[in-house]
Amino acid sequence: MSADAVALFRPKDPAKLRPFLDLDDETEESDGLYAELLDDGAVLVHTFQPFEVFEQSPSEAREWLAQFGDALPDVHDDPRGLLFFPDSIEPEGSSYDAVVTEIGDAGVWIATSLVDEDASDEDASAWLGGGLPPIDMQALQAACGQLLGGGDAPATPFQVAKLFENVQQELLEALGVKELPGARTGGGADDGDDAEAGEPDASPERSEGSGGEDPDR
Repeated sequence: MSADAVALFRPKDPAKLRPFLDLDDETEESDGLYAELLDDGAVLVHTFQPFEVFEQSPSEAREWLAQFGDALPDVHDDPRGLLFFPDSIEPEGSSYDAVVTEIGDAGVWIATSLVDEDASDEDASAWLGGGLPPIDMQALQAACGQLLGGGDAPATPFQVAKLFENVQQELLEALGVKELPGARTGGGADDGDDAEAGEPDASPERSEGSGGEDPDR
């Protein structure tokens, strides 16, 4: 039996999160999300959705987050996104940072900035077509720091650039492409024209008709 996902919230405005939750008030009429309050105001929310699904398909996790609507920026405040982890892990930490440290690589971070309950395929196509949303450099450096094994330490701009360069190279190699289209391989684009200009024209018509008299005369 697969473990369910637990989400770790750090609300900017706890009052905005509370209407969504059932904080062990022991009332049978409550239909909110089952949650546990930590000492520093952070909240563990039980999704009752398979963690494996969220881990393998972040879009499923973002779809679950869409229920918070416009309140999402107020109910969770962390540029890294929202941390989901399997409920088979029972963290002993009583604060947000303590739980994050305790979960470590066993959890998965989902970018809350990409959640939009009104988003459509046309919106995604617009992003891919060049209308990309603004880049949150703080979030990007934090995410790259994790990929580089730095834990919570953000990556430097140089490390971010190097990471993307390596990813680009690996993608090209996986596709069997040696270099990006349009890249020059040395020698210049005009070398081929010069080579053609330097080759003698050995066509029979030109050889017979170039200079001298017609042999039949």
